Parts: sequence; C-alpha cells; structure tokens
Amino acid sequence: MVYIINELIHNRKSLPTYMKNIHFVLMPIVNPDGYTYSYENDRLWRKNRVETSNNNCIGIDLNRNWNYNWYSMNSDKNYCLENYQGTAPNSELEIKAIIKFIMKNLTKIKGFITFHSYGQAIVFPWAYTKDHLIEDYDKHQDIAKSMSLKIFEKTSNTYTIGPASKVLYAASGTSMDWMKGVAYIRYVFTLELRDTGINGFNLPTSEIIPSGQEAFCAVSVLAKVVESDYQSKGTLCRSKQLLFSIMLTIFYFN
Repeated sequence: MVYIINELIHNRKSLPTYMKNIHFVLMPIVNPDGYTYSYENDRLWRKNRVETSNNNCIGIDLNRNWNYNWYSMNSDKNYCLENYQGTAPNSELEIKAIIKFIMKNLTKIKGFITFHSYGQAIVFPWAYTKDHLIEDYDKHQDIAKSMSLKIFEKTSNTYTIGPASKVLYAASGTSMDWMKGVAYIRYVFTLELRDTGINGFNLPTSEIIPSGQEAFCAVSVLAKVVESDYQSKGTLCRSKQLLFSIMLTIFYFN
C-alpha cells in the first residue's frame, strides 16, 4: 500500500493520463486493533480484538462477517477458531464503517480491489460458491488476465486467475462478495500477493518492493478499464467525481 501511495503522489507526473482521471480511495488499515496486536504480540493474528461470549477466545474474522451468504462456507460459530464469523452479519464496527462509506459514495465507485496474502492469485467473485458465475465473468476474467500479464512483464512473476472459490477455496461472508452482490460495484477483485508458500506470510524484506510493484500493476490495469468505460460512454468526469476504491486488508490471512 505504501508503494501505491508513493507512486500516486510522488510519481504522479509520470503516470499515464488514465491514472490521473481516477480518484483513488485507499484504506490501508481496516483492522486497527488486530493490526496492533499482530505487531506487538502475535505476528500471524487474523481477527479483530473484540470480546466474545467466551472469555478465553477474542476476536471475529472480519472477512467472514459481511452480510452476503454469511455463514455458509468456510466460516465457523466456534469463538476460538480463526474464521469465527461473529454472532450476526455486519456486526463489527470496522465493517459498519466501511459499508457506511461505500453506500454514501456508491454512485461514484466503479472498482474495488482488496489485497490479501499469500498465494500469487488474482481472483474475483464468487467466493461463496463454485456453482454459479457472475454475470460479467468474461470481463472479469479478461481484466484478471491483463493484470497477470502486466505483472509478469514487470517482475516475471506468475499470478493464477479465476473465481475465488475455484482458484482458492469457497468462503462466505467476504468483503469481495458483498461488494459485488450487495453494493453491485462493477469490477471487484482480490489480489493474493506473494508468495506461493516458500515463505508464506513471512516474506523477506527483499520482496517488499516487488510486491508493491505487482499490486500497482493490477491497480493501473483496472484504472485503465474504468477510464475506458466512461470515455466510451462520453461520460468521463473529473477525478473528484469518479471514485475508484482500493482497500488493503493486511490482516486477512488465508
């Protein structure tokens, strides 16, 4: 995320026009107490730090708490498990805050990317099922392919593409499915960043910049698609009227 911010701000003059026509919204930390706990106590902590009915088990998995096919696949009622989905959908303050922002700006938001690790994959809805494809499956597949090719051109790294439930595993109550199934945002993706398991969640520092480059490649591809859509319709507005939401979810471990 820091790499993306640096490119958008400090290297703005060198960016192509389509990147300047987009208003990017970045949410670098959407699980602040969970992040703090992972930084100070447990490096691989996944959930937030809300108290539960079980005093010995803290936290709810925020990527199982969204109100779209909540608690149907790969989520759990067990307070102590990493994928504990909570007692009700959209129960967590973090989720409520994001939903409030999304719904307030819904007519302006044209794309959504959430960054996870690890796996080197570019996936899109649905996460909750393998049985149904989204209506614009072909478009998402083409965009994911373009992202993967741009990444390969930049770093020679290969990213797998496809629906999340097929490339990764089925999971319900995810932010990605909510953005597509409830908010109806046109383009919705998740990037599973480096690597494929050699280092897993503990990447060496030498891979920080390449990971940032790969994330930025994906962002730039989607930005070009969004701008092209509105150019073709003759409705492209200035950046303050066109939002492209990007959310970094560094606490969602898989």
